[in-house]
Formats: sequence, structure tokens, C-alpha cells
Amino acid sequence: MAQRIAMLMLVVLLPLCTLAQETKDDKKQRQLQELKELVDSGSYEFTAQWAYPLRNNLVYFPNNPNLSSAQVNLIGNPNYIRIKKDSAEIAMPFFGVARNAPYGGGTNEPFDDSIDDYKVKEKKGKLIISFTARKGTRTDNYTITANTLENVDVTVTSSWRDTIRYRGEIKPLEEIE
Repeated sequence: MAQRIAMLMLVVLLPLCTLAQETKDDKKQRQLQELKELVDSGSYEFTAQWAYPLRNNLVYFPNNPNLSSAQVNLIGNPNYIRIKKDSAEIAMPFFGVARNAPYGGGTNEPFDDSIDDYKVKEKKGKLIISFTARKGTRTDNYTITANTLENVDVTVTSSWRDTIRYRGEIKPLEEIE
């Protein structure tokens, strides 16, 4: 009798396990499809919750000078990368070392202009978006890597500054405005 109950449980539970796996794969595909549709629309915004400076010993805490952090919480700090077809508005905080900055340190004004070399490709279940933003003599290369709308990394390589990485999410632009 116990063998029959165990066999019945096996027959009932085994299909449920495979069904759960298919649901997980379907969810992953659905999330990637939502992401593709948003990126293909050409109108979206990235907002960062965390910044990861290249040199992690540059962020100091005034109350404890011996403590430094490899990540900076940006929640409550206005920041964005807004993509509108072939242009971008970019206002991202920077933590790190500036090299080759003009006399007076340059500016950290938001970027609002056309972008170059905008490319989107899919690789291993992720979307990789890359583009170049130029302001004066400064050139910033952006690489956005996303596998869902909520799991997005942005790496910025600049001609003037250390590389920095941000983690956050992408939303449709019309929801924000």
C-alpha cells in the first residue's frame, strides 16, 4: 500500500516540477521580450539606485574617515539617462578621479544632444545597448546591459574620468514625463 501511495505521489508531482520549470523559462522569455519592445520603441529612461566607482577607496564617510565604500547608494539622488530615438539626456553623478579636465575642473552639466554609434544586440539572454555621447572635447562611451527591466547595469567609460558603473532599472519614458 505504501508503495502505491509513493508511486501515485511520484506520478502527480513529477509533471508539476517540469511545469514549474517551463513557467520560469516562459517568465524569463516574457521579461526579455518586454525589454526588447521597450528598447525598440526608442523612448526609455534608466534610473540608477547604486553607483560603483572604479577606485573604491574614494568615497569617504565624514564621521569615520577609516571607512570607505565600493558602492554609493543613489536612492533619492536625481539621476537619469533618457533615450529619445537618436538623442539622449544624461544627468548622472560621478564619484572618482577626473583626468584631463579643463582648467577650473570642467562642468558636470547634464548632457542633452544627439548620440553616436547607437547599437543594440542580444547576447546570452541579455540586451546590450551601446552609444557614444560627446560634449566639447569629452567623449563618454555608454554600455547598458539588461536582462529584465529591473536588472540593468550601465558602464560609462570617459575620456576625462575614471570608469564608473551604475545599477538600476529602465522604464518607458512616457510613464515618467
